[in-house]
Amino acid sequence: MGDRGNIAVEQEHGTVFLYTHWGGSVIDTVLADAFLKGSGRISDQSYFTRILFNELQGNDRGTTGFGISVGKPDDNEYPIPHVVWPDKGKRPVVRIVNELNGQINEWSSDEWLLIHSTSAKEAQRDSDRV
Repeated sequence: MGDRGNIAVEQEHGTVFLYTHWGGSVIDTVLADAFLKGSGRISDQSYFTRILFNELQGNDRGTTGFGISVGKPDDNEYPIPHVVWPDKGKRPVVRIVNELNGQINEWSSDEWLLIHSTSAKEAQRDSDRV
């Protein structure tokens, strides 16, 4: 039993998979919130990867429930968002590959944030009420 998910971070020298055993259904929101919190370091692959993993863990610093793998995910139940920096030192994009047909969907980090961030959704609801 679990709610397994991964976020792939495609760094310059390889892909790192950040794994959650219990938060797979909310990885899209976790990634968006990391874009928001890490906006000052979003173009720095190593800093942003650490910020993203911290966001994935939340306050849980236990010894189970999370993992890091290189090259391929260990276990997974959901589409895996891939954080990719097409140009070094620039803002990343998010790519998801449809496993059935190989189609690639891509969003800028700003688009992903607006679609999936808890804060952005709350702000949109507030503006809709006015």
